[in-house]
Amino acid sequence: NAAIALEVGKGLSNTQWTIAMARSSDPASATSQFYVNLVDNSSSLDPGPLNGAGYAVFGSVTTGTSVVTSVAGAPCSEIPFFLPSGECTPSPNVVVTTAVQSQ
Repeated sequence: NAAIALEVGKGLSNTQWTIAMARSSDPASATSQFYVNLVDNSSSLDPGPLNGAGYAVFGSVTTGTSVVTSVAGAPCSEIPFFLPSGECTPSPNVVVTTAVQSQ
């Protein structure tokens, strides 16, 4: 799928339990990867003079924060030549089975 345009400045911030799009150094390169902010990362991930374009927040974890914390603490496996050094993926794989859109 084509990358989506960076959408920041909508009043959403990378605070604890928010969900945002992962991307490369190109601000308009987000496709299918996302992350959950386990802590308030607004000072380093929101747009600003020191942070560049920032990262677009599109949702929040409203229930099940203990599950997210468990996933974050799960064993992980490094994938050489795929992820930057020191990064890993959960092992076994974690699958999101339910997501709800609300407004």
